[in-house]
Amino acid sequence: MWLFIVAGAVLFPLSLAWFQAPIERALDILWLNPWIDLLPTQAVQRGWWLWLPYIILSGLVQELAKFGLSVAGIALARSRPVTQARRVADVPAPTIWAKMEHSLLPRQAGLAVGAAVGAGYGGMEVFRVLNLIFASGFPRETVCLWGTTVFLGFLERFFVAMFHIGAASISAYGYVAGRLWRYLLLAIGLHSLMNFSVPLNRTGLLSVVGVEIWIASVAVATMVAALWIRARWGLEIEGGV
Repeated sequence: MWLFIVAGAVLFPLSLAWFQAPIERALDILWLNPWIDLLPTQAVQRGWWLWLPYIILSGLVQELAKFGLSVAGIALARSRPVTQARRVADVPAPTIWAKMEHSLLPRQAGLAVGAAVGAGYGGMEVFRVLNLIFASGFPRETVCLWGTTVFLGFLERFFVAMFHIGAASISAYGYVAGRLWRYLLLAIGLHSLMNFSVPLNRTGLLSVVGVEIWIASVAVATMVAALWIRARWGLEIEGGV
């Protein structure tokens, strides 16, 4: 599992530098700049819809990156033997490396690999953002200006990491369950929904506290969905499906 966590951490900066950032620069030229030249300044400031392509792009790039790494991890997992298989539901996640005709065991491997990839990916994002926060040195003027809200970034990173774990688990499960598009699109949609708080805040439609509540709500919903999938998988085993 540590291999997938480390790989996920390495993947985060690569996915941003090699894919997301270049495409965002193209969007600036082809989409945002023409609208800025065309619309009045006030309309641009209130135009939350101008950022929709960026929101969708972020969800696509990051979820596809995690999904691709999860697929590679699942392929590796299926090439290794199961250590104990007296009862499938009792096999701990790290020992579930299976290549079996029965589809239930690979589903558990998909959830485990996806969670590990998401943990590494989200952990590196947390490290990057917190490093930027600490680099500012928390000047006294900033703390006095923003008050306790300046510390919300720490709490937000916890929920962002939670989201990455849940979303990667969902898309990886969809792959091994043979329902790729349903679950991958769900992960991309949830990612885009979480990022939608950013343009709402920029245009004054959502406060800083509102952004944190929004992100926390989407992250919790994503993790609950992943845990529900895991619980349903367990019920399928108990029912002998």
